[in-house]
Amino acid sequence: MTIFQNQTIEPGIYFHPAQLKSYNVHISPYINTAVLARYEGMGGVRIEDDVLITETGCENLTKVQSGVEWVEKVCAGEDLVQGMPGQALLVCIVSPLY
Repeated sequence: MTIFQNQTIEPGIYFHPAQLKSYNVHISPYINTAVLARYEGMGGVRIEDDVLITETGCENLTKVQSGVEWVEKVCAGEDLVQGMPGQALLVCIVSPLY
């Protein structure tokens, strides 16, 4: 990375049925299968941040919130963007990956 370079950070988690099956996660003692069952049908989620590398670190250029409570409210269709009733700067896509 170089100074003044822009980077996108994209942490995510995905629930692909074929991969879950191939790794036997449903019988693993390390997986909470009740929690997995609640989420595996949604496909996954990813939250992106765009950051600018600076001389002293980085500056987050993303102005959209990404906290759990906010994301859940936006995905539920609640109005959370000040001054923009009914508008959201986040698109929630819930679809299986298969």
